[in-house]
Amino acid sequence: MNGVILFSHGSLLCGAGDALNAHAAKMRNAPDIGPVEVGYLNYSSPTFNDAVCRLSALGVDRIIVTPFFLVPGYFVSSSLPKAIAAVRPSFPNIEFVVAEPLGTDSLLAAALLDSASAACTEESFWRRGVDGAGESCRLRKSCPLYGTFRCPATPAARSSEPCPSATTPVTDTFPPVDASQTALLVMVHGSPQADANNTMYSVVGMARAISPYLTIEAGFMECNEPTIPMGVAHCVAAGAKRVVAIPYFLHMGTHVADDLPNLTAQARDRYPDVEFAMTGYLGESPLIADLLIKRARSAAHGPATEVVLGHAIG
Repeated sequence: MNGVILFSHGSLLCGAGDALNAHAAKMRNAPDIGPVEVGYLNYSSPTFNDAVCRLSALGVDRIIVTPFFLVPGYFVSSSLPKAIAAVRPSFPNIEFVVAEPLGTDSLLAAALLDSASAACTEESFWRRGVDGAGESCRLRKSCPLYGTFRCPATPAARSSEPCPSATTPVTDTFPPVDASQTALLVMVHGSPQADANNTMYSVVGMARAISPYLTIEAGFMECNEPTIPMGVAHCVAAGAKRVVAIPYFLHMGTHVADDLPNLTAQARDRYPDVEFAMTGYLGESPLIADLLIKRARSAAHGPATEVVLGHAIG
């Protein structure tokens, strides 16, 4: 019997795995998938070993490891094979097959455009990942919010620090703007590896081909140009009356929860005549679950040999 592990890095931020848990729940209802577990490499639980144990107890003898990563970087190409090698002696009768990461797919382009349709101008929405982390609080001192006013586990700290004005909802005073006057800004972390950025650009290209919007621009947090402020400038120069920022991230980490809202707020202050809105991050789009199902099915119906991205596991 096949089972699936959604393999992810993990995060120190409480509640960062909520979207992945939702994807796992949707996958469990899909035909021909089998039982589904989430397994983390670091910081979060359950661990990869925990996930293997749970599937083994259900009688699974073939595990389709589906990476919750955009590209086959270090964690997929190096850390994952090591994790499999570590559990293999305890589960010699289980075959492991690794699916392709999310990579380039029309579903990612559709997720970008779908996210844009639900953008919000209120800054409280932009920062809901930080404000909502308390609902999943695990009293962990390693969480980036621990000891701050936002952490429900530290009421003394909360009461001693004023809530910044950045969390106050922004009143929308702009007239309605149609898609032809709206620019999408894809906010990307950035990587020194060209392949990682090229994959994103391929998805953006797919989105542009079917987009009703004025333009779709990319902006990087680090490592690459255009930077996010440069990307905003490109949107404004193109004539945008409204800029919709879309975090091209799979997880609700501190970048999505705090850094990107800060950059969007700075852009709004710099261009007061332009309306700014932000969407949910890419990884929480319901279409991502569909892509994970697609990747898992493709790997499950492939060769019967154990593979990692097309290469045999030793």
